[in-house]
Amino acid sequence: MTKLLFAPARELLSLCRTLEGSGCEVYLVGGAVRDGLRGMPSQDHDLLVRHPHLSAPELLTQLRERLAPAPVFEVGAAFKVLKVRWEGEWLDLALPSQQTDGGWQSDPRLPLQGDLARRDFTVNALAWPLCVPAVDAPKLIDPFGGQDDLRAGRLRAVGSALDRLNEDPLRILRAARFAAQGLHPDAELSAAARQLAPRLTKVAPERLWQEWTRLFTAPRSAQGLRWLAEVGAMPLLVPFWPEVDGLEQHSPYHAQTVSDHLLSVVGELDRMGAAPLTKQAGFFHDLGKGRTRTLSAGPHGLCGHFYGHEKVGAELTRQVLDRLRADHRRSRELVTLVRLHMRPGQVQTRAAARRLAAAAGNLLEPLLDLYAADRLAHIGANPEQIAAQQGRIRAATADLPRGFTQHDLALSGHALLELGLSPQQVGQAKRWLTGQVLEGNLPNQSAELLERVKIQLSQTNKACSTLFSNEKAKH
Repeated sequence: MTKLLFAPARELLSLCRTLEGSGCEVYLVGGAVRDGLRGMPSQDHDLLVRHPHLSAPELLTQLRERLAPAPVFEVGAAFKVLKVRWEGEWLDLALPSQQTDGGWQSDPRLPLQGDLARRDFTVNALAWPLCVPAVDAPKLIDPFGGQDDLRAGRLRAVGSALDRLNEDPLRILRAARFAAQGLHPDAELSAAARQLAPRLTKVAPERLWQEWTRLFTAPRSAQGLRWLAEVGAMPLLVPFWPEVDGLEQHSPYHAQTVSDHLLSVVGELDRMGAAPLTKQAGFFHDLGKGRTRTLSAGPHGLCGHFYGHEKVGAELTRQVLDRLRADHRRSRELVTLVRLHMRPGQVQTRAAARRLAAAAGNLLEPLLDLYAADRLAHIGANPEQIAAQQGRIRAATADLPRGFTQHDLALSGHALLELGLSPQQVGQAKRWLTGQVLEGNLPNQSAELLERVKIQLSQTNKACSTLFSNEKAKH
């Protein structure tokens, strides 16, 4: 017998026990059933409630009586949902819905299969009885073959793929997310996505951004991105994609085009189990190469150069994220990672590593992961050398707080004022000391910092505007 590979949440079972004898039918539907059959954890607990004899207002009245003193109220117009505060959690009980000539209709008396028929993909058109009168044992309700599709690693639309995607073009991005979870869209779904991709421009940017970020939480993000590129959806999301799509690099380090390299880097990050932020930065990191490529004659033919592509790419990334209405913090992080992605490979000294750490701040570890994935996608990549470079940077910066600034100095401005410095000179001194700590010339210890300032004062005219220069501290 088919079983869910997880136990429904305690509050769901408690709610069902309370509703026993009420005539209500409660089903777990959609993502929770899909993930439960695959043995995957799920954040979705979509519930559907039916009653064969009660209208929506009558059901609402009954639930309020049964579940009192828990609050129960109705939200939604086309798709009605009953919200219940139960054992400290908000639970959403959707009513069955179907499309009529007058639009969508929600009614607890509608058949379950009609509600499942309106869902996007067969793997989401699944239901599991939690509380159903006259049902001795739970049994999967799967009218469209979703379980077989799960077993086959296949993603199919419920009914006509064109109809399902036309109802909500965002489902194209959702299909990409399922592709990134190992469910490959079938030929009909891919053809419909290719035909309807231009309609993504009609979707609210906030919805696009939400689904775009979810794509990078999947374990095989590169597969989902590749499918989006294959069906022609990528330029609708990233307008600069055509500038790098198929662009030859003419480089002894790259056999791939820029677009293939971007997807390969995301694939490397998938294999590393990198964070979604890092994977998204991997997708954007070379976006600026389309606008910076120059070609020169080399001993073996044309040689490509991409001077400053990281700065151009950072600006293009910012424009894409602004267009998608990304939140400011995530946008700032991604732009920083793209702008700095070349720096780890250029670090040759301890001082350079510490300057990189200061520039990267809390993003140093994602930046090092991005560096590793980028290099692993090069011709002749040497994993040992890449790991060694990461280790050198980590060792050189181990004593620094991430994002070290003058505010992290162990010496206060008050202590400097007591030496007779003016407020302006205090600022100069703190900037100078910060540079010395980052360069590795001074430890960030108050006694040594104070002593170094005293030495500087004894050697320099206190009134001189160059009291604190960038010379190295002498021990």
